[in-house]
Amino acid sequence: MFKRQTEIMTLNGAVAEYGKQYGIPTPACDFITKQVLCMQANYDKQYEG
Repeated sequence: MFKRQTEIMTLNGAVAEYGKQYGIPTPACDFITKQVLCMQANYDKQYEG
């Protein structure tokens, strides 16, 4: 992994935000967005192995 920032907020994050805005549940997008953001926030704690 190259520890670069992803486009998660542009892609899945936008879908999740539109869903909230229009009252449409987007549980898969919410989950994926949170998981990727968590990975990005913890790049320094990950190891190559």
